[in-house]
Amino acid sequence: MQHFFRHTFRLYIRNPFYTIINVTGLAIGLAAGIAILAYIYGELSFDRFHINRHDIYRVNMTAVSPDGSFGSYTIPAAVGPSLKEQFPGIISVTRTTQPQQFFFETGGKITEIAKVCYADSGFFRDFSFVLEEGDIATALSGIYSVVLSRSAARTLFGDAPAMGKVLKMNNRDQFTVTGIAGDPPYNSSLQFDALISFSTLYQDKSLYMDWNGGNQYITFIRTQPGYLIAGLESALPAFLEEKINRSIRDSGWKYELGFEPLSNIHLRSLVDDGSGGNLSDIRIFSGIALLILLIACFNFTSLATARAMIRNRETGIRKVAGASRRMLIRQFMGEALVLSFTALLLALFIIELIRPWYSAVTGNPLSLYAAGGIPLMLMIVLLVVLTGVLAGAYPAFYLASFQPVDVLKGGSGSVKVRAMLPKALVVIQFAISAGLVASLLLMFEQISYISSFDKGYRSENLLVLHVSDENDKNMPAYAGISLGGLPFVESWTAVSGPPGAGVPANGYLPDGRNEAVIINVLGVDSGFLRTMGIEMVSGRNITSGTDSMVYLVNESYASRYGVTPDKIHYIRRSGKHPVIGVVKDFNFFPVYAGVEPLILTTDPEEGFNALLIRVNSDLQTARAGLENVWQQHFPGEPFVCYPLDTYIADTYRHINRFAQLFSGFTILAIVVACMGLLGLSAVILQQRRRQFGIRRILGASPLSLTIRETAGFSLLVLTGNLLAIVPVWLFMSGWLADFAYHINITAGTFILTAVITLLVAFLTIAWQSWSASKLNPVEVIKYE
Repeated sequence: MQHFFRHTFRLYIRNPFYTIINVTGLAIGLAAGIAILAYIYGELSFDRFHINRHDIYRVNMTAVSPDGSFGSYTIPAAVGPSLKEQFPGIISVTRTTQPQQFFFETGGKITEIAKVCYADSGFFRDFSFVLEEGDIATALSGIYSVVLSRSAARTLFGDAPAMGKVLKMNNRDQFTVTGIAGDPPYNSSLQFDALISFSTLYQDKSLYMDWNGGNQYITFIRTQPGYLIAGLESALPAFLEEKINRSIRDSGWKYELGFEPLSNIHLRSLVDDGSGGNLSDIRIFSGIALLILLIACFNFTSLATARAMIRNRETGIRKVAGASRRMLIRQFMGEALVLSFTALLLALFIIELIRPWYSAVTGNPLSLYAAGGIPLMLMIVLLVVLTGVLAGAYPAFYLASFQPVDVLKGGSGSVKVRAMLPKALVVIQFAISAGLVASLLLMFEQISYISSFDKGYRSENLLVLHVSDENDKNMPAYAGISLGGLPFVESWTAVSGPPGAGVPANGYLPDGRNEAVIINVLGVDSGFLRTMGIEMVSGRNITSGTDSMVYLVNESYASRYGVTPDKIHYIRRSGKHPVIGVVKDFNFFPVYAGVEPLILTTDPEEGFNALLIRVNSDLQTARAGLENVWQQHFPGEPFVCYPLDTYIADTYRHINRFAQLFSGFTILAIVVACMGLLGLSAVILQQRRRQFGIRRILGASPLSLTIRETAGFSLLVLTGNLLAIVPVWLFMSGWLADFAYHINITAGTFILTAVITLLVAFLTIAWQSWSASKLNPVEVIKYE
C-alpha cells in the first residue's frame, strides 16, 4: 500500500499540468454534485425532525360543484374540533393561520415582525419545535399570549429578558410574552417569528369561527400511533353530510375533506400553498449535477486515453515482470480513486466559496457538517467513489489490455480507437455545455418576456399603502382629504388587495346558472380604472356612494358567462347584483398564470385593505411625503408602503431563483469542458510537434498551422452543438408549457449558443496552437 501511494504521488507530480486539470475538473464537478446533493437532501428532509410526523396530517377541504372542484389547505376553524369530537382516533387538533406581517410596539419603538401566526395551545406538544423558555402546556393557552422566536425576542428586546413583557400589536391589542421558542429550522414547512394564542381570535366577534366561516385556518390532526387514516376517510361522507353538506345541497355544492401526511406537504402536496418545494426542480438540478460530473469524468478519461502512449511501456514492463491484467486494473483504478479523493478536498474549498451565493439564491443553508448530517456525508463519500470509478474505468481496462510484445516493439493497441475516443468525449462534453447554454438563454428570454409583458394596466409609479382593519372605515376620509392636495399624487384608489399576485375567489351565481361557481373577486372604488390605466369595453364605470350593489366584470367573465350589451346580466351572492360594465382583461394573477373571469365590487366582504397611489415624482420622495401625512392622521400607526412593481416582482422569485441556479451550474459545466479541451489539445499538440516542424520547413506559417488546428477542434464543438438541439427543444418546450404566455423557440438561440461555445473553445486552444506552431522546426526535428 505504501508503494502504491508513493508511486501514485510521483506519477502525478511528474505531470503537474495534467494533474491540475484533472483535479480541478473533478473538484468542480464534485462541488456541483455535492451542492445539488445537499439541496436534495435538504428538500427531502422537510418536516422529518418532528417526532410525531408519522401521525400528523393536514386537513384539506375541497369544494365540489358541477363545474369542477376547488381545493384549499385553509379551512373553517370549526372543522378540526368537530373531527376530534367525532372520531376517538384523533388525539389532538392544532390550528394555525398563515404567517402575517404585524407590528409590535415596545418601549415606544415600533418593530415589524414578518411571520406572525395564531396557533392552538397544543402546538408545542404536537410539533417538535423547541420551547426554550415557558411551559409547553400553558404558553399558548391563555388569550392575548404570545410566544416569540429567539430571533424575534432579540430584535424586540435585545439582550434583556423577554418573558412576561407586554407588547402592543398593530397599535391595538396588548399581548404578554409567555414563551421563547428556538428559531424554526429552514427545513420546516411551518415558519414563524411569533405565535399568538389561537383562543385570542374568539375575542373578535366579527370573525366567523364556525363551519360557515371563511377558509382561513390551517388545521392539523394527530392520530394515535398506527391509526389507519383510511378508516377515518371512509366515515367522512356521513360526517360532512351532517355538518354542512345537507344545508348546502340545494346550491349544487358539496364539501370533501382529505388528510395529507405532514412529510408530504413540502414536495408532494395535494393542494399547492405556494411555499413548498418543487419535485421538477429537484429532477432538473439532479440531472445537471450528473451532467457536470460526467463532463469532469470524461476529462479524466480522454486525457488518460490520449496519454496512453506515455504509459504503454510501463504497462508492458509490468506485464513482463509478472503483473496480471487484474492487478493492473486495480492499480489504475486506485490511481483514479486517489485523484477523486484529492479533488474532494478542493471541492469542499469551492463549496465554502459558493456558500453565500448558494444560500442567497436557494434560501437554504449549504450545511454539510450539521448535526444529523451523517447520511449526507455518507452519500458524499459514495459520490466521490462512484466518480473515481466512472472516471478511471475505461483508462484502467484500456491500459491493462496492452500486449507486452506489441508495447515493447513500439505499438500500443488500436490507433484508431485511441484517436477517436477523446474526440468523441469532447463532442459529448460540448453537447452538454451547449445544451445548458441554450436552455439558459431561453430561460432568460422567457423571464425578460414576462417581466416586460403588457399586464393590461400601468404598474409603474404606483405605490401600495396598506391600511389596518381598524383604519378601514377612516381610509376614505384620509384619502379624500389628504391625497388630493399633494402635488406629487396624480390619482388614487381603494382596493381590497393589490393586484398582480392573485385575488380571493368566492362562490357566485351568474345568470343562466343553477349552481354557484367559484369566481375571482376584487374590491375597488370608482378611481380604480383611472389609477390603473384600465379601459372600459362596454357599459359604464361605477360611481362612488351610489353603486354599492353593482358589479363590473372583465372580458373573460363576459365571454364565459354571456354578458351582452343588449341585456342586463345579474350575479347573485347576498342579493342580486347587476353588471353595469365590462373592462378589458388585465393580469390580476402573475402573468404566467393567464387571465380568469373576474368580478369588481365596491363592497368587498373583507373591506378595503390598501390604497393604490399613482405619483408623478421619484418613488422614495413620494413615499416620504405620504408618510408625513399618514402620521398626521394615524399617529403611532405602522406605515407600510412599497412600489407595486416590487410586489409583482416578488411573484417571480421562484422562477428567478431557478434561473440563477441554472446559470451558476451552466458556468461550471462550461469551465470543466474547457479545461478538458485545454488538456486534450495540449496532449495532441505535444504529439504533433514533429509534424509541426516538418510543415514549418515546407513553408507553412504559424498562423496557418494555428488556424488548421483550431478548426479541427472547432468542428468537434460545432458537432456537439448540433447534437444538443433536439434535447434542448424537447426540454424547453416542456418548461415553457407551464407559462400561459411564452416565447417561441427559434434557430437564433442555437446560433447564438454555437457562437458562444465556439468562441470559448477558440480562446481555450488558440494560444496553445500558436505556441506550438512558433517552435523552432530545427530544434523539434533534432529532438525527435
